[in-house]
Parts: sequence; C-alpha cells; structure tokens
Amino acid sequence: MNKLIIETVVKVDPNTIEVTASIAVRDHATDKKKYYRGADIAKLVTEYEVVETIEDPIIANTKRGNYNQRATWFFKIKKVIQNRAKAIPKPKIPEVVEVPKRTPDPSPTPTPKPTEVKDTQTKPSTKTSIRGRMSKIAKEKTNKNTKE
Repeated sequence: MNKLIIETVVKVDPNTIEVTASIAVRDHATDKKKYYRGADIAKLVTEYEVVETIEDPIIANTKRGNYNQRATWFFKIKKVIQNRAKAIPKPKIPEVVEVPKRTPDPSPTPTPKPTEVKDTQTKPSTKTSIRGRMSKIAKEKTNKNTKE
C-alpha cells in the first residue's frame, strides 16, 4: 500500500508553515488511486492549528493526469498547539484492610490415572445394512401379496 509521507514541516514565520509531503506511485492496477489536497495534509499536521491554505497543490499515487508525487503546501496558522499529555487521574486506592492469613490446607497428592487399554477390535454395527433393509421390505411385500 502506498502511504503518504510528510517529509518536512517548516515554520516560515509566526503565522505561516511550509509542509512538504510525498507519496509513492502505486505498484499494481488493483491498488486504489489516492489523491491528497491541502485539507488532507492540514489534518495530518497536528502540531499547529491550520486556519487557511495559501498554496494548494494536489498529489496522487498515479502518474496519469500529470499528477505529481511530491508537493509543498503553505498554510496560515493561528497558534501553536502544545502537545500536552492528558493528565491521567490517579486511581483511588481503597483503604487497606488486614485479612488474617490462613494456613493452606495440605492438598492430597493426585493419584496417577491408570492407562486405559483400548480395545483393538471394532464393535459390530447395530444398524442393519441397506441390503438387509431392502431384503426385509421385499420379503414383507411378497408375504403380504401371497396372503391376499
């Protein structure tokens, strides 16, 4: 799969940043065509709050349509967003209650199971064969016809 790679994020001045990104050309015709515009790149730049896109080229993972695979975007930014880690609340520790210790019961040692000897002979089937059932039906029909 082709993945978008953000190569550089450069702060040009206090209100503008320059972002360079690239994508590799797709290898197979079965790979989906992907197009990236300024709005897509702005979502991936999380260090800054993007207000407006100054230059908005398009890159794609295909060469058809004269798309480039590498471009530079210029964005106006509002302010720098601090990457503050969310404060993880400390879990409340319940009051410690002492529980009297019990001595473990001596567990009986498990007795080894005797190895079972399997019967090598096959058991005879209790179900009659199809020939036997058909023969029985034929005999019943002949007996029924002879009685009449």
